[in-house]
Amino acid sequence: MTALFGLNSDGFLPMRQPDVQADLEAAFRTAFGNNTRVDAQSVNGQIIGVMSERLADLWALLEQIYAAGFLDGATGAALDDLVAHAAITRKPATYSVATITLTGTSGTVPAGSIFADAAGTHWVTTADGSIGGTAPATEGAARLSRALSNVTDCLTVPTLRPDDLDSGEPGFHLIGSKSYGRARTFLLKTGLAQLEQIFERL
Repeated sequence: MTALFGLNSDGFLPMRQPDVQADLEAAFRTAFGNNTRVDAQSVNGQIIGVMSERLADLWALLEQIYAAGFLDGATGAALDDLVAHAAITRKPATYSVATITLTGTSGTVPAGSIFADAAGTHWVTTADGSIGGTAPATEGAARLSRALSNVTDCLTVPTLRPDDLDSGEPGFHLIGSKSYGRARTFLLKTGLAQLEQIFERL
């Protein structure tokens, strides 16, 4: 085997399967003559192919053993043993924590729900969450916002139900100017009518 492989002044250089195969082919020709067939269709070539795969696996294992002696290459128990020489205890791995923003239909998202971000990373919720019933455009009640989307006259008020004032939180409603958010068509009498609807529901 060439002296370039194995331990050298640059570290450890492993032989890959093509390197091992070429080395075995040269060894067969040296032992049995230059005219010895070592192609893949020959018996010798098939033997070399099988042996080269196994020997390449051993080279890969030697590479891992060498890397385990350095901080940049050690993992798991090997890394624990390595840092112990410096009286250092490696911190165990922990899960990443992130804050997510839920959008969609109003309701409760149970703990244990799985979401994926744009990078494809999956996240699991650890507590129940809720999607509020507010409209992004007006920051008012979502159903009310849809009902008022084409209303430009404050005197034109659509017929609403208490459900249209839901905030997304159980038992909590958006009424008065808060229900309209940034919409400018709210009247005080509209808020009183909303309050009457909520009382009737209770």
